[in-house]
Order: sequence, then C-alpha cells, then structure tokens
Amino acid sequence: MRAPFTGFDAFLLALEKQYQQRGAIGNVCRYVIDVSGKIDKDELENLLNSRDWAVTLFNTSYQKGNIFRIPCWVQKNPTFIRITQHYSDDLIPESISELELNPAITCVRMDLVQRTDGSSSIILSWNHMIMDGFGAASFLNELFGDGMEKNLKLISYEKPNYSLKSFVKSVKAKYFIDYSSRRPVSILGPRKINLNSGQYIEVLTFNPKQKEQIHKAALACGSYYGTSAFYLTCAARAVKSVLVKRKSKIANFWVPVPRDNRKKGAYGPIIGNRLSFIFYRFKKTDIATIRSGIKEINRQMKYQIKIKMPDAYNHLMNFMKWMPLSIYYFLLKRRSGNSISSFLFTLAPDHPRDLQSLLGKKVSNAFNLPANANPPGLTFAFMNACGKIHLMVLYYENTISKKEFASMALHLEHELITGHEAS
Repeated sequence: MRAPFTGFDAFLLALEKQYQQRGAIGNVCRYVIDVSGKIDKDELENLLNSRDWAVTLFNTSYQKGNIFRIPCWVQKNPTFIRITQHYSDDLIPESISELELNPAITCVRMDLVQRTDGSSSIILSWNHMIMDGFGAASFLNELFGDGMEKNLKLISYEKPNYSLKSFVKSVKAKYFIDYSSRRPVSILGPRKINLNSGQYIEVLTFNPKQKEQIHKAALACGSYYGTSAFYLTCAARAVKSVLVKRKSKIANFWVPVPRDNRKKGAYGPIIGNRLSFIFYRFKKTDIATIRSGIKEINRQMKYQIKIKMPDAYNHLMNFMKWMPLSIYYFLLKRRSGNSISSFLFTLAPDHPRDLQSLLGKKVSNAFNLPANANPPGLTFAFMNACGKIHLMVLYYENTISKKEFASMALHLEHELITGHEAS
C-alpha cells in the first residue's frame, strides 16, 4: 500500500517537524469511548487483529518525499496489535498522554482503561497527520458499530489538478490568508512554546434538556446555518472576557475553522485528512453582543463560500506539499511571525449513531479530542454524543490559569444556554 499525502497531511507534517525540533508533542488526537462494564483486554485485541483493514491502519507510517515525489503513507510488514491496559479515573491517564506517536514509526494506538467504578474506556490515539476526526469516528464505527458493514474505504486518493488556473487560485488563497491574519491579533498566551507548561482538558457537558435550550438560543440569536456561528461567537466572547479581566488591550480575533471536504453522506476514507478552512477575523466590537457576532460570522462565511475560498485553499495546499519543509513552514507562518490563530475552534464529528454498544457493553459517553497546538494553547471543540453536547476545552497553564478557566466556563455556560450576554 502506498498513498500520497493530501494537501492537509503535508500542512500537518510541517507543524509536526516544528514540534519535533522543539521536543514537544502537539499533533496527537484522541477518541475516548466510555462503556458501562468491564472490557476484556484479550477480546479487544482479538477483534482488532481480526480486521485486516485495522491491522493495515495500525501498521501504516510516513515516508519522506523528495524533489520528484511528495510524502506518502506506506504499509510496514503487519505485526500483531497490542493493547496496553491502564488503571485510572482520569479522562486521559498520564501514562497515555505522555506517549509520543512518531509518524515515521507508528501513527495509531489503542489503550484500555479500567475505572474504579467497574466501567471501562477505550482510547484511540492517533497522530493528526494520518487522519482527521471524521476518519477516526468512521474507523471506530466500522470496528465496533451495531450497523451492517458499509465497505468503508481505507484509502482514496484524487490526483490534484496542477494547472495555471489552479495556481492562480492558490495565490489568491495565500494573499487572502496573509491579509486576513494581519496584525494586530489578540491571543491569551505567550507567542512561543513553553515545554514546561502543563496541559489540561476540561469538559462541559450539557444534558438533553440543555441541548434543546442551546439549539433554541442559537436560532433566536440568528444562527440560521446550524449552531457553528453561535458556538464560535460564545467562545470568542469568553476569550474576550478573560482579556477584559486581565485589563489587556483587545485587538482583533483571527480564527481558522476547519471544514470537511467530503461529500455529504460520504463514509470514509480513513487515511488522509480531508479538511479545508474558513478564516474568520472579527473586531471586539463585532462580538459586542451575541447577535452581532453571529451576523458577522455568517457574513464572512457566505462571502468565502461565494468566492470559493475553501477550494482555493485546497489548491494552495496541493502546490505547497511539493516544497521543502523549511520553506513550507516559513510560508505557513503569518507575515508578522505571530501564532497561527487567536485560539483554535472545531466542531468534532458527532458520535456515530450505530455505535451505542461496544463488545456487548452499553456506551455511556464519547469524546473526540482534537490536538491542541501551542501557541495558541487554547482549543474549543463541540461534539454531540449520547444525546448530549460536550464542549471540550484544551488549554495550557501558561495560556490561561485554572481560576480564569473556571470564570470563563461560567461565562460560556450562561451564554450557550440562555443566548443572553453574561454580565
């Protein structure tokens, strides 16, 4: 098996190299599934190794490119997949969070965690280079789901269109990003990575009644194209509230929001990131109220879709993946040399409806945790799972303190549920 990188895979490779040079772990994502009851480690191992496509995924690694060939995914000689068992009540035990996933060696692993209350959790960890959150959810659904097998694609590669027209589109995207991300841009944490800064994961869970309230609040505030604009506005206003309490100068917020390039209803492929971005820039006055924030975000979204900016960005990524990594990273950085984003924001894929039980045990919860790049060191991820909404906030202690997070969490909960501005 040999699969060339997508443009977004190459983008993540450039970031990965920067992390490796600094001795940091930054590109690892995780999917946690909690079940009511104890999962047997041997049964889990046997199931995983009985699926050829799962063995292929776990034995896939990255191969360097050169001037004549772009980087690609290749399959190593298949080896038996081992599951490590842990005993902890932490969402992500330290014995798992400290593990590095080097894409040149292995990109994916699975761990089993036994909890003191007799329940279990399965944690899938992967380097973001090899797949996105949708790919991970599809993999788990195919492996454990109650539905019929859907002939999930492991790999699918469409050869990019390299032409003068596509080059013009890529230049258009580069200029748009440079202008959109121009100074000044506000950020909570320092602009350089701090290896001694601890990372925390906090989850705000909204029950089915609160979920209904959130959807009503979003619609009442003008979020007519789904809840994304409402969520992003509330997140930005929460960040602004921290800056106000710090008495920091508030400039502009710049937030690239990932967008799935797959066709609606697509099932797979697993390997390779199928993502683009919509780039939002707003002033503090734009988010003076929730309604004004949603209005501005909707305006920018419609404009970028109209001028086909996500498509232009894809062309840019496809051209750039031929470049040496040092040049690639230089071009990725904003002209001002600041962080990539004010904060990170994503809508994680919904937990699969077919995955309500796992090895005969009822699924009680699920969390699709993205990577948390530092800087900016703060990520908001919203997800629907088991009838609830999870807001997963990942942050570094040099970005926001625990006390500041507690205040920000109250701000978020109030605005999300009521749709009214917190005082």
